[in-house]
Amino acid sequence: MNYYKRHLGDYAKKAGRLSMLQHGAFNLLIDSCYDREQFPTMEEALDWVWASNSEEEDAVKFVLKKFFVLKNGVYIQNRIKEELDIYHEKAEINKRIAWEREEKKKAAKSNREPISYEAFIKQQRSVNEPLENMQEWQPNHKPVTSNHKPVTNNQEPNINIKKPSSSVTKENSDKPKKYKFTDNDKKVANYIHNKVLVINPSMKTPNIECWSNTIRLMRESDKRSYDDIYQVFSWANHDDFWHTNILSPSKLRKQFDVLNVKMKSIMNGNLTKPPWSILPKENDESLKTFALKHGLQKPLPGNSWYEYRGRLQKEINQRLNTQ
Repeated sequence: MNYYKRHLGDYAKKAGRLSMLQHGAFNLLIDSCYDREQFPTMEEALDWVWASNSEEEDAVKFVLKKFFVLKNGVYIQNRIKEELDIYHEKAEINKRIAWEREEKKKAAKSNREPISYEAFIKQQRSVNEPLENMQEWQPNHKPVTSNHKPVTNNQEPNINIKKPSSSVTKENSDKPKKYKFTDNDKKVANYIHNKVLVINPSMKTPNIECWSNTIRLMRESDKRSYDDIYQVFSWANHDDFWHTNILSPSKLRKQFDVLNVKMKSIMNGNLTKPPWSILPKENDESLKTFALKHGLQKPLPGNSWYEYRGRLQKEINQRLNTQ
């Protein structure tokens, strides 16, 4: 989830007596649960909030004990769970609407009846299920044994007992798969897909196998861990500029180093802003002078001071993100 409703009265009533450190731990845990759409174990909770000393760890443990319920080793917050369930239900509806719209277009182009969404989901599940019970291929004849009579020159060979050509067998066995990936690669690809659907519900259904293969390449060739991939994508997905630009694993892989540097700079407080990125807080004339000096856009006729300031800030953010 990219956002959630914060009920100030309810929070103050239930958590008003927490210390500042405990408030910080509680809010970071809430944000992490909504962002990841899952709940943590104790170890994950400490990692999610970046607890770095015993006091911070104690604050996290206190909050988990006070406001979360432990089930099967996972700390669950009931209100967050209810809102996540509602969110997933709405996301599934949006996904279905978008898929049906695209399917109607494809069916019209190819002059066929559109496939129902239920049939599509059933087909996807059957494709993804592991072939656990598949038996090894066996020829439909009994092998020739020493008890059989030898084939003579006056007899036509029984073609039904010939084994498949070795060249054909080798060709089939050596044929490489188009994509390679693990189950975890596919989970990350599906996670990115679900996040992108929130931003663009009408996007065409991607090739998840291709996306999963890209995740594998990021791990094996680029030496990125799953945690690195998740953190950088999650940051980009919440950034004002990058959330509309990083819409696939291939885009993430291409911009990974840039995104990683910007994310760490902001998180560590090391991002120094150039003079042209700090807007003056005075009147309309100071904004015009500032924009003229730094080559920013001019005001449009009828723009209020707030509208013009907002447009300038958006242009500045775009410049900062493309540096």
